[in-house]
This record gives sequence, structure tokens and C-alpha cells, in this order.
Amino acid sequence: MGTSGKLTQAKDALFRLLSTVRPTDEVLLMRFHVKVQEVVDFTSDSNRILSAVFQTTATENGTRLYDAIARGLCYMRHAHHRRQALLVITDGTDENSHRSLEDLVPIVRASQTQVFIIGALGKEEYNLYRETRGQKIPLVTRQEVDNPITAFNELANESGAESFFPASPEKLQAAVESVAQQLRTQYTLAYYPSVKLGGFHRIEVKVAQQGARVRTRQGFELGELAAGQVPPQQATGCDDEKLRPYPYESKIAAKNGCNVYHEDFQDASSGWPNKKGYHYKSGTYEIVNVKLHPGRIETFDDGFGQTTRVLRRPLGDANDDGMPPEGVLVAKGRRLVI
Repeated sequence: MGTSGKLTQAKDALFRLLSTVRPTDEVLLMRFHVKVQEVVDFTSDSNRILSAVFQTTATENGTRLYDAIARGLCYMRHAHHRRQALLVITDGTDENSHRSLEDLVPIVRASQTQVFIIGALGKEEYNLYRETRGQKIPLVTRQEVDNPITAFNELANESGAESFFPASPEKLQAAVESVAQQLRTQYTLAYYPSVKLGGFHRIEVKVAQQGARVRTRQGFELGELAAGQVPPQQATGCDDEKLRPYPYESKIAAKNGCNVYHEDFQDASSGWPNKKGYHYKSGTYEIVNVKLHPGRIETFDDGFGQTTRVLRRPLGDANDDGMPPEGVLVAKGRRLVI
């Protein structure tokens, strides 16, 4: 968010949004990068929020977007008002969350909160994501992430909200103003479902007015997730919930005072790219058509009774164009050097 003035633009937009807050409204402020942090708890003092927004700085060490949304929805259980909305402003995709998109969708469905998402993407980024077929996008580090356009639209639609991808500061302001307007206007429809079974039930609302747009939740839960009850993975406090470990964490062991990472690639869910050119094959991981940069071959004992030969070159070396070096793979925080 610190590049291209995006953070400044986001702050200006939030200042505009906060100017519409009523004295009885509550506002919570969070920030997220590789960590998710509550900055200001629910308050009706807009000056506290304004001050915290003004002091917010950008980081460049990853994005735990899905975990941040889940944490925000958890905090919403402590809100005093029934009408609730979570506004998320981000310039990137989810890279570091313990949760997947599939894990987050049921949490959004179980919540009574609308999730508005503003993707402050650059024009080139947006065009790339829009033209890319499929749900996954490869980063320059070879890590694959969810297509943010697809993911943001799904999360917003499931909650009866809207996602925005503003291409200019003016459109960012317009997006925030649209959110503010939607929060001030609503219709409430109610009915008694004839089905009493548990699980998720889709609903569809239609109006006879030609040209009208209907925005509503995509369905409701019956059973343990009904009425905004807390999913099992959020049963503990919002700040100390037990998150599922990253796939690589179970493969780290202490040996001779060092942390040793051992990967045998028997488990295709380890998180490494699994596609043409980078894929699992018969208990191994095969990389083809990768340009190897000059380096030295090292043979070492990995601490688990296996000998491994790798092409070793300094981590962090970049090509002349500033791109990450070829031969480096990243999966949920782990780097594999070939």
C-alpha cells in the first residue's frame, strides 16, 4: 500500500467515510500484513479512529487477508448494533493466511456482517487478473495465489455486499461513498423456511422493477452455524484462536541448535506450485524448463539420513531487471532454492 501513493489515497477515502459516521455508530480499526492487529477497539469517538488512520504506515512483508477478514468477523460478535459491515481495503492478494478461501467462505456465510472489499490494484494488475483464466495466479516468486477479482467478488457476494476495483483516486472515493450510501439504505425481508434441515440454503430475491439491482446475501445457515454462531475454528478468543499450522511447519525440527526443514514431497498439499513445469511426481518434486543461474553444487546431510545435492546461490540475489532470481520457489513462507 506504500507504493504509488495507495496508502495516502486509502487514508483520504477513509477520512471521507468517517465523516459520515453518526454519533451512535461504532467503528473498529484493524491493520494486517503478515500479522493481524486490532488498532482501535469499537468506539463512537471518530477522532480516535482518525488519529489511528493518520498514523498508519505501510509494510512490505506479506498479506494475511483471509485471516484478517475472519478476525474482523469474530470481533463483530462484540458489536452492539445489528447492522454490521466490514470494509476491507487492500492492494494485493492473500499470501500468508493460515486459512484458504474455502475455509473463509463458511465463516462469511455464518456472520451477519456485510463484507465490502476494495481492491486498490494497479491498472496493469487488474487487467492481468481479469484476463487470466482459472482461480489461481502465479506470482514472480512461483507462489500461486487466488485470483483477487474472483475471490473478492465471491466474499462480497456471499455477504450481500459489493467489491470494488477503483482505477483512480477519484474512483476510490466513489467506492467508499457507495459503501456509505448502502449502509444508510436497506430493506428487510423475512420469511419462514419450510425446510428444517441443517446446512447452507441458497436464496434469491427478485423485484419487478425493470433495471433495478438487488444485492442480498446468497443464503443462510441452519444448524450449528445459524444466527451468526461462531464456527468451531473460532470458538476461542479472537486474538488467541488456534490456527491450523502452515503445511511446512510440521516438517521443521530442531537439530544441533538449528531449525532443519525436511521436505520429502510425499504430500502434494505441502503448498508448492503443482502445475506444468513445477509438479509432484512419484514422491519427488520435478522442476523443468527452469534457467539455472551460476552457482555451486553443494552436497550435505539434511539431518534425516538423506544426502541432497542442490545448486546453492545467495538468497536475495536479483536479476538485472530487479525480478527475483530464477530457480527460487516460494510456498507459504518457505523458499526452495534449486
